Parts: sequence; C-alpha cells; structure tokens
Amino acid sequence: MLPGPQKAIYCPYCEQVLSYQTLSSGNTFGATRWSDGKQVAPMMPLPPDIAKCAHCAQCFWLETAEACHDCEPTSHWTGPLIRKGIPVPLVSVPTEQDYYDAFCADFFEDKDQEIRARVLAWWRCNDPQRLPNPPPFDWKARKTELWRDNLLSLEYLLDEQTDEHYLMKAEIFRHQGYYDSAESCLRAVKTPELQGIVKQMKQWCAEGNTRVMPLL
Repeated sequence: MLPGPQKAIYCPYCEQVLSYQTLSSGNTFGATRWSDGKQVAPMMPLPPDIAKCAHCAQCFWLETAEACHDCEPTSHWTGPLIRKGIPVPLVSVPTEQDYYDAFCADFFEDKDQEIRARVLAWWRCNDPQRLPNPPPFDWKARKTELWRDNLLSLEYLLDEQTDEHYLMKAEIFRHQGYYDSAESCLRAVKTPELQGIVKQMKQWCAEGNTRVMPLL
C-alpha cells in the first residue's frame, strides 16, 4: 500500500476547506468479504463515498465537492495540508445516525445513488461486528425504527434484476429474522460462482443467525 497526497475540497454546505487522503496504490491481500456485500481491505483504504464535514457536520457526496487549490503539504508530499498557515482537517466517515439524518429528498440524485447511500448506512450499522473482538451482539439495540426503515427502503429499491440484488435482499431479510423470505431470494440465485455464498447464507438461516458474517 502506498498513500497518495491529500486533496483539498470545499464543503458544499459551509464552504470551509477540508481534506481527504488519496491512495497511490493498494491491493486486496488480507481482505475479508462479508455477507452484507462489504469488502474490508486493510491494504486499500479508499476515501469515503459520503463524507462528513469537520466544520459543520453536514454529510455530502465527496465526488461532488469543489476542489480547493491553494493548500500545501506541511512536510512530505503525502502529509497533512495547511492553508494560510492553518491545518486543514480531514473529512470523516459518517456514523449510522449521520446517514439517516442526511437522507432527505434532495440527497439522492437517482435510484442508483439512493441504493448506494442506504447500503453504506447498513454497512455502518454492521461495522462493530467486523472488529477483531466485536462487542456483544445486541439485537434489540440494532432493531430501531430508522434501521428498519432503511432496510425496507433498500428492499423496495432492489428490483431483483440481478443475482446480486437477490443476494442483498436475502441478507436484508436474514438480518430481520425473515428466514423464509431470505431463502426464497436465495433459491432465485442461479449464477454458479455465487452458489458457495448461497450455501453459507442458507446455513445461517437454518441456524437462526441474524449477524453479519464473514464469507469463506
């Protein structure tokens, strides 16, 4: 893994300057794929699709932010940026609640963008269970109205045109404990390369397992 230079942008809301870390090169050695579709690759840390401003705490799509060109690195070319002698703060990854707060009518430009944003919120909810020593799994704490609304919206948006959509819908149902609905989606998956995942997910349904799980 080789870090790239930090890039400076303006927050679309407060117009203050922020920065984010780029990546010159990376790889997927040691990466873990998870049942909700997320891949965690320690050697490929990418900037977030949706970023949180360090100044005003608003969330925005990183790719839409205007670039700022009057910042410079403090030392090494990949080091932190300064602007007029003042350190430029990094954007952060939104919390699960940050995503929900941002999901207003004008946050999504189209269906694909809404699917992406709602998947990111779902992944953020599951992230504590990906830690080497995850906290005790608390089903009741996760089963909030906002969490359920997000999964229901995803379920509606996924139109089952691809086997990947069927897999994601199956995982959404499994997370809510709707195992029959999950298995119905899994039976619709026909791609040979995905049958190993289907087998694992069917086993978790049979066990009554609602946790996000690493794929073998």
